[in-house]
Amino acid sequence: MIAKVDRDDYTLADLFFFRRAIPKELNIPNVNLYFSFVRIGSLQLLHNIPDYLYSALFPLSTEIQQQLASIGITELTCGDYQYDLRKFSASQELQQSVQSSLDIDIYDRLWYENTSTPLHEAAWRGLKDEVQWLLNKFGYSTYRRGLHDWTPLHSAAYGGHIEILQLLIHQYGIDPNEGDDNSVSSIHMASYKGHLSIVQYLVDTCHIPPDQPDNSNNTALLYSAMGGHSDLVEFFIKRNCNISQINSHNASLSLLACKSGQVALIHKLEAEHLFNQIHLTFMDLVFCITLL
Repeated sequence: MIAKVDRDDYTLADLFFFRRAIPKELNIPNVNLYFSFVRIGSLQLLHNIPDYLYSALFPLSTEIQQQLASIGITELTCGDYQYDLRKFSASQELQQSVQSSLDIDIYDRLWYENTSTPLHEAAWRGLKDEVQWLLNKFGYSTYRRGLHDWTPLHSAAYGGHIEILQLLIHQYGIDPNEGDDNSVSSIHMASYKGHLSIVQYLVDTCHIPPDQPDNSNNTALLYSAMGGHSDLVEFFIKRNCNISQINSHNASLSLLACKSGQVALIHKLEAEHLFNQIHLTFMDLVFCITLL
């Protein structure tokens, strides 16, 4: 059996997705269909299926053809049967959003976490229609935890997609304070990446405690300093967050600000009389001086 998808920009997450999705849409969710081959170019998935399964599945009903088309399968061939499923395809708008090619830095330190499941990748990329479809089709529990217990909330916060966060939290009732295996939560990632609107939403609407640390004793304020975001540091200072927080590596707000290399942040701390040299080594001070 050959299932074809009209795209050549697929990732490992797509292969993971189709391995689960194809049996489900064939109404045999408990059968493991492993790819025997994946052809280069457009995504063509070759499966070896036993005779009894061939007899049970074919010819495909119209309903099953529609289900296969809904996950992006455009052609399906098996033995004497050949199906063109494009006529059942989802709306052009959804196809464009699912197949959109965005600039992604594969050297991003959290790239693997953000692509560990189809739901994580869709949340990271901001593909709202695909996120909703995956949740409706498979439920949240199927893709709830990715690599290092990363959740789709982490991916949406990291990518800066507030509409995905709102969908997950308000429509699907997901806890906005879910942490990974190091207790890093969405507010930490949004702070690190500099997404002020998401941080404001999590604090003001979802009532996430901004001073809540992860297992390394990093708070959202320290994460914002790591990322060098002076606007977020100012936000947390105005919320009376703990400016004296020291993480498990003995790094302070001032030290993390220096290591970010962002002069504006260092100037901000100096203007607020918050730049403290106590936890800075000689080399840290030299580095700060060269920046200033």
